[in-house]
Amino acid sequence: MPRVEQVIDGLDRAVKNMKKGEIALVIIQPEYAFGPSGSPQELTTVPPNSTVYYEVELLSFVKVRKLCSHRIFSF
Repeated sequence: MPRVEQVIDGLDRAVKNMKKGEIALVIIQPEYAFGPSGSPQELTTVPPNSTVYYEVELLSFVKVRKLCSHRIFSF
């Protein structure tokens, strides 16, 4: 089964509020980042309860349509 990449909640929330071409410094509190468990990975480690900082540029996006209970929602 292929590995599914996931994005932390805070980054997902921030990108949803951005406009195409926008550059933003996103500061994410621990409860919306990696929380008390942190994130040990191969190239870097985020310690538990860390605030994380991302510089994000939204180059483009694809509008997603979701079918749910016979209604179509656009996000």
